[in-house]
Amino acid sequence: MNAIIDMFLVLTGVQAIFKLGYIPEDDEFYELTFEQYQAYYSRMERSDNIPPDVKIYMILPKDMQKYRELASKDVFVLTESEIHLVRKAEELIEKYCVNSGKTFHNLDEKLYYVASVLPNAASKGTKYEKVN
Repeated sequence: MNAIIDMFLVLTGVQAIFKLGYIPEDDEFYELTFEQYQAYYSRMERSDNIPPDVKIYMILPKDMQKYRELASKDVFVLTESEIHLVRKAEELIEKYCVNSGKTFHNLDEKLYYVASVLPNAASKGTKYEKVN
């Protein structure tokens, strides 16, 4: 039963990667400042269930084009446990790609492939969404 729950959780990391369109490096996560925490908690419903002692990070991509893309949308924030799930998702994506025996020229090709073999819900609403 734990394996099913673990897989479901890792799929949330895969969804985050599909939404971002790339895999952030560790040094692209920045903890919110005091003022950002205040603004975050004042805007969020208490139903978010993020305790006040949990660290929250925003993503600031090094790549300027990716930065512009993300800056034009809502700020993408993750908790430490969600960052861990993104790392696990990265491993899963790589495993699927290696096991496929296919050659991929870039991350986009890998993400399109992985979206094609995962349940539709994983890529729904992203550019990697399956078209039926």
